[in-house]
Formats: sequence, structure tokens, C-alpha cells
Amino acid sequence: MVAGTGMTITTDASNDEITFASSGGSSSNLFQTIAVSGQSNVIADSSTDTLTLEAGSNMTITTDASNDKIIFASSGGGGGALTIQDEGTSLSTAGTTLNFTGAGVTASGTGSTKTIDITPFGMTSLNGGVVLDSKTITTNTQNIDLDIGANHTAYEYFSIKCIDVLGTENGYIVWQPINTSGSLHNTSTNSKWKSTNLTDDTENSLTHETKNYHIFGFHTLGKQYIESNIFGIN
Repeated sequence: MVAGTGMTITTDASNDEITFASSGGSSSNLFQTIAVSGQSNVIADSSTDTLTLEAGSNMTITTDASNDKIIFASSGGGGGALTIQDEGTSLSTAGTTLNFTGAGVTASGTGSTKTIDITPFGMTSLNGGVVLDSKTITTNTQNIDLDIGANHTAYEYFSIKCIDVLGTENGYIVWQPINTSGSLHNTSTNSKWKSTNLTDDTENSLTHETKNYHIFGFHTLGKQYIESNIFGIN
């Protein structure tokens, strides 16, 4: 007699007995294959093979042998409480939600990345208006771009304010409309604009010009505050 798979045959000559026994637990319902979607299957190599569970990032695995339990737990970084600090000092309690407030704060983003835009203190508004952009001029021949945003048609007008403009040679200060591609904007329609030089109290001027550039100030050896209000940008 030959034993098949999962079986043993033993003899007891003194008692004239032959014993047939299972050697691999074939009568039990066991899982031979562990499957995870998108991953390679884990297949038992034998009836006595061992399945090892390993904890990944931010996870712990513990066993309770007396109660036949395996316990999976998060060990941090999984969306728990967040420590909030004010200038490096933690608040008394942790939090799960951040609420940004104030006229100069804009939060956006629908995916996993959120963008928080904060206008510097003191630059949120100026004479009742909203500061959209600001730059510093450092040389006589410098060109700077001021971004008025995608919703520029919602504004009644725009003000360009040059604060403490100081030149070292003769020249002009001009503004030009530039599109989002960096090219000169179409000036085929009139753009109504006025210029105010608060340095020498020049009387306000109102013009309808279709120029590629508009002069609203001059380089001088004295600091100037120059303002230009622009209507009709479209």
C-alpha cells in the first residue's frame, strides 16, 4: 500500500493493525492564496507555510495570542490632530481644521494641494481700493509687470501709483497694456485715463488716446509720487 498526498500509513505488527492518518490537514478549509487587487498573489508553498504581516508607514501591527487576534493601528500622519503655532509657539490645543480669515487672505484648491494667498499687511487696500500687485523699481531703464488678474473687467478702473520715484538722468515713466502672453495689448479702442502728479501739484488731465504707451511721469532728481488712473481696460 502506498500513501497518497496528505496521508500516512503505519503498521502495528504486534497487534496486526494498519493505521491511515491525514498528515496535512486536508480536511480543513484553508486559504492557499492571498490576493490584493493590483498586486501579485501570495501563494502558500506548503501546508505548513507561514504568512508574515509587515507594517507599512504610519502603521503598527500587534498580536494577541491568547485571544487569537491581530491588531492593525495607525501610528500618526493619517489625518489626525495638527499642532498650530503662532510665531513658533504652539497653541494650547491641537486642531483638525484651519480657518483663514481677513480681507487679504484667499484660499483655493480642489485637489490634495491647497493654496493660501496672503496680501502683506498694510497692502490690502489703498484709498478704498484693493492692491492687486506691487513691484520695486531699482534702475532707470527697468521694465516691471503689474498683474491685474483674470477678473480685470469687474473693476471700474485701475490706479498705478509710483511712490518715491527718483531718476538720475532725463527720461519718461510710461505704462503699457500687456496681455497674458507678454505681448502688447490691442489698443485699437480708446482707453480713458487720467494722470495726477502730486509732487508738483499738476492739474489732473483727462485724455482719450490709442497709443502703445502712455507717459504719466518724468525722471527727476527729486523723489516723486505719481498716480495714474486707467479706465476702460478690456
